Amino acid sequence: MAGNLTPKQQLFIEAYLGAAKGNATEAARLAGYKGNDVTLCAVGAENLRKPRIAEAVKDRLSENKNILSADEVLEGLSKIARNTNEETKDRIKAYELMGKHHKCFTDKVEHSGEIEAKVIRVPAKMSAEEWSQQQWAQPSESV
Repeated sequence: MAGNLTPKQQLFIEAYLGAAKGNATEAARLAGYKGNDVTLCAVGAENLRKPRIAEAVKDRLSENKNILSADEVLEGLSKIARNTNEETKDRIKAYELMGKHHKCFTDKVEHSGEIEAKVIRVPAKMSAEEWSQQQWAQPSESV
């Protein structure tokens, strides 16, 4: 079916499934269609309604059925981590990858330099309106 597509339509499909990550407007832009975002959105939507393009996209997506989904990857890592017959290094790596996925580990971030913070004192008995009117009249303190 791809033989019946124009070169620009083929570029649109490549962009839609690749760099544009499913964004028809961006795919139209990357394929070389001209216009502002509104025009490119209309072009992208129109292209996706064309039977030949829709079928080509569907065919390309069905080719990717052999790629593991995120859930399948996590399931496989879980099986490796729990399998006592696996080598220890493989189990540790599986645990590490699962821990990273679940954000179990935090990286230490060091900051050097000064941080300036301003403290604004608001009396407890002051209404929000009164505070709003006076907030610029009073100087703030640096900490």
